[in-house]
Order: sequence, then C-alpha cells, then structure tokens
Amino acid sequence: MINIIAAGKLLIHLLILSIVLFTGSMRSVNAGTFQADSVKDLASIEARVRAAQFLTRATFGPTKTGISELAAQIENIGAEAAFENWIDDQFDESITPKTLHHQLAIDMLRNDGFAQNGFDFTTGSPRTTQYRHYAWWHAAIAAEDQLRQRVAWALSQIFVINEVSAGNSSRRAREFEKPDFLGVTSYYDMLVDNAFGNYRETLEQVTYHPIMGIFLSHRGNRKANPDNGTFPDENYAREVKQLMSIGLYQMKRNGDFQLDKSKDPIPVYDNDDIENFARVFTGLDYAGGARYHNPMQARDDRHDQEAKELLNGAILATGGSTQVDIDGALDNLFYHQNTAPFISRLLIQRFVKSNPSSRYIEAVAQAFEDNGQGVWGDFKAVVKEILLNSEAMGSLSYSVNRKRKVLSISGSGTEHSRLQEPILRYTAFVRAFDPEPYIRETDQLWDYFAIDSRFDELNQEPYRSPSVFNFYRPDHVPQGELQHYRPKGRFPNKTVSAPEFQIMTSVAAIRLANQFLLDINDAEIDDLVSLKLLEPTAEDSSAVVYRKLEIRLDFSAETGMVGDAGALVDHLNILLCQGTFSDAAHDSVVGIIEDEVTSDLIKAQYTILALLSSPDCAVQE
Repeated sequence: MINIIAAGKLLIHLLILSIVLFTGSMRSVNAGTFQADSVKDLASIEARVRAAQFLTRATFGPTKTGISELAAQIENIGAEAAFENWIDDQFDESITPKTLHHQLAIDMLRNDGFAQNGFDFTTGSPRTTQYRHYAWWHAAIAAEDQLRQRVAWALSQIFVINEVSAGNSSRRAREFEKPDFLGVTSYYDMLVDNAFGNYRETLEQVTYHPIMGIFLSHRGNRKANPDNGTFPDENYAREVKQLMSIGLYQMKRNGDFQLDKSKDPIPVYDNDDIENFARVFTGLDYAGGARYHNPMQARDDRHDQEAKELLNGAILATGGSTQVDIDGALDNLFYHQNTAPFISRLLIQRFVKSNPSSRYIEAVAQAFEDNGQGVWGDFKAVVKEILLNSEAMGSLSYSVNRKRKVLSISGSGTEHSRLQEPILRYTAFVRAFDPEPYIRETDQLWDYFAIDSRFDELNQEPYRSPSVFNFYRPDHVPQGELQHYRPKGRFPNKTVSAPEFQIMTSVAAIRLANQFLLDINDAEIDDLVSLKLLEPTAEDSSAVVYRKLEIRLDFSAETGMVGDAGALVDHLNILLCQGTFSDAAHDSVVGIIEDEVTSDLIKAQYTILALLSSPDCAVQE
C-alpha cells in the first residue's frame, strides 16, 4: 500500500524547492553538469542536449525518440549539418506530409459517430464547436510536420484573428463539410500552407480571408460617401502596417530605429497614410457558398478608384480596380525597408530568444530580402537562418573535463533566453511521455488527441487571442529588475523585453503547476470531451452512448530509473530542460527523492513535477 503521508511530504518538499528556485531574480548563466563513465559517453550526452534544445525550438516539444534519432545524427555528422538535414526533411512534403486542421476536425467529427445515421453538414450540425480546438491539439501533439506547425503557430501570433468575432461560432453549414465555426481552421490552414512559402503570398491571403475581414472589419468596407457622412473603416489599414509588416518607426535593417535631431524615433507612417490605405481596402465582401471559408471577392462598384498615395511616395493611379490597388498596396508594404527586420525580430522571438542582437536580426533580414536565389520574403530561408544562426547555435556553452569525465553546461544569461510560452510548455510535457488517446469505458485506443479548453490554466489557446496585439506584446517589460536592466550586448535600441511574462502572472504560474500536478498524478490527461458515439440498434436507430476520451501518459521509463535518483534527474533534465537544470536544484531534488519512503511511481511523478515547475525548465536558453 502506498504511503500517502510520505507521498504528500515528498510533494510538499519538491514544491517548496520549486518556489525557492523561482525567487532568483535574474537568470543564472550556470546550467549544470553531467557525470559519465567515459569521454565518449560525455559526447553522447552533449549530442542529446543539443538535440533537445533544437527540438524545443523547432517543434511542440522533444520526444524521447526524436532526441535519440537527432543525437545520433549529431554524433555522426555534427550539429549544424544534422539540424539542416532535419529542417530540409521537414520542408520536403514527400518525406513529411502536411497536416491540415480543417480536415482533421472533419475526420474527428466522423470518428465521433456523426458519420453514422447519414449525418450531413447541410442538414444537421455537431453539438459543439470545440472540434477546431481538438484538431489544433492533435496536430501539435502528434503531427509529423512539427516545424510547419510551429511556424504556423508563430505566424498566427503575427496575423492575429479571434474565434469570437461575429458568426465564427455558428454551426451552420452553407456547403458540405464547411460549417461556419470551422472558418477559423480554414484561416489557420492558410498559415499552415504558407509556413514554408512566401511572406507576400501570405499577406495577400490574410487580406482576402473572410475571417480576417470580419476580425479587422474591412469585410464590406465601402468607398466614402461624404453626403451620408460615411468613410472607409481604417482598422485593417492601421494594423496591417503596425503589426503585420512595418511597425511604428523607421527602422534600419538591424532593427535599430532611425532617429530625428531630437534623438526620437521617426514614425514610419501617419494618419494620412492610414486613410489612403483604408481607401485601398474597400470593395471586398463575402464570396458565394461557404462565406467563412472562401476568399473574399472584389466588388469594384464599392471600391474607391481615385488616386492614392502610399509609403515612400508610391502612387496608385486613378481608376484602379480593387485587386490592382490591393496588389499595389501589399507590394508597397512587402518591399518596404522596415518589413524584413520587423518580421525577422518577431519570428526570432517565437523560436529562439526574446532579445535577438542587432547582428542576428540583420542576418535574418538579409535572408528575408534574398534567399540566395534573389527571392524576397522566402519563409524557408528565414526559418533556416533563425534556427541555424550562430547566436542560436551558441546560446549554450559546453566544457568537458576529460580527467574527471564531467560535461559542464552554461547558459548565456538574461540577454540570451526566453520564457517559454505556456502552451508550448504544456505540449512539450504531453509529447515527452509517449501519450496515447483512449476511451476510458472500453480502454480502447482512439485515433486522435483531443484536449478541452486550457485557456484558464495557460492564458493561451488557439483562436483565443484577446486582441489584435496577440497574447502579449513583443516589447513587454515586466515589473522588477528587468525594467532597469542595461544590456551588455548590442541590442536594437538598447532595450530588452520579456514578452511572455505579460501572461505568465503569479496566478497563471500556480494554475499551470496545478494542471501539471493533476495530469501527472493520474498519469493521464482527463476531463476531456465526452464523445457522443451514435450506435444505432435494431430496436432504436437513435441510441446514443457517451464515452470519455482521455490521454494516457507513460512514466514507466522514469519509474524504472528511481533507484538511481541522479540518473533520473539527468534524464529529465535533458528531456524537459534541455540540460539547463542547475547543479543546486539537481542535488536538492536527488536528496529529497533518496530520503523519502514511498512508491517508485510517486517518486518518478513528483520528480517530473519538480522539474516542470522549475524556472530552469520554464526559461529556454
């Protein structure tokens, strides 16, 4: 029988340890050390740490298999070549097929029993709109095209929409298998499709997509009618510049603002520019059929066809059609000198670090402006430069003491790290422990991962950004020492930020830790959707059975390692913390595990919880 008192004592000790660790004000540069039996083993450990760090950036979380496979490649051909090969395989759809969310949601609906009894989207509607979220979670946890999915998630935080806009949650279907509530998955799939495409094409498809047209109110936008006192809506005209392309101030390629004589940043556009762009985005409205899925159509009779002055003195001539004017305006933004550094910085923040140096931004901006073949705006070139840039590759330092057979790892400190997004911390947790979806009543495996809302625990959820400004602002600086911190390195505008801290409040941190505790205690993620499975019988063709879907987690490998507490913590350090769990924290956790008397499973579970709740795992180097 499990010693409940000992288990509770162990949990309290480990949680107190986590709280103590979090009280450190600034990020330590000392990560940790690994002891091995041979120098060769140290090389293998280093390869596993490098693999885990890279996969933390490029996927929704490393898996044990993923780390092992990539580490083997690193030992064989070196880290940079291994990473580049991995990226190229992700780019190649013949090797890594694309996963689209709309079809996933439809397939999940069919497997939920709705395809039985002749269910038809044009004659009926599903009982919940949550399938758009279930599809997102399944792709994040299980899809093979992890890099494409991560890029799409990053793009969704630049080209922001929200599911709560008018009509987006209607279960009405105007075309077969295209209910209105899946319009947001159509929008997201557009980002998935363009993740390895071109920024210009993405910007155009975003502009024409009805979900964006609803969210930023340029759908149905008409030319001015001064007699009636009506003028074009300026919402999209403003945000497409401020948030999706050029930012607020004139910028050098390295991200520095250009300053006037008073040393103030120079605005890159003014209200006249907003009004001219607003006139460009007139004449778009719903197309026929599935209005939330199909690109908006041009209505030239509603479009302002007078001449318009754009940025840098560009002119749209009188008489231009809706499409011609929009093409001209998007080209004007695409080739603007601000766009490459502005987009580059935002994407670096989503993958590698909160504060890329001026040199890092400039290198990625150069890749944006020329992919090596003269192509401007190629996301493949941008993503590869972000992940393989020396600033990303060198954020951890490795030192081997051959005599003592010790590998020491050190980070680069506050300026070179980022707080991981809560949703990425959660997906990484799930992926780390070989998850399996199953139906509780029958103990049968299901085909899909489905997770109910985690917004209260994570302050994040697909399609749930509280505003066009995303979940957090890229320049957010939390209260505390960072407000007065002066960077030592060469950073744009001599400032540093920590965007994710805007949503990782003290309450959010506790809620996330509690969610980890609940899931780890049960070795499963429960309280998920009750599947409404239709099982018609001869007596009753409308018989309904409700079943509970859950996700089982596998802690067997960790449980088997409890006899060597140091080895267990080292294993979890690589899997969950990319080798950055500090020596002090390591020794404290090992001491607590060895001193407590309880079951091996509970020791393993609470060791996992201790690392997941620590700042070393929350902060990504």
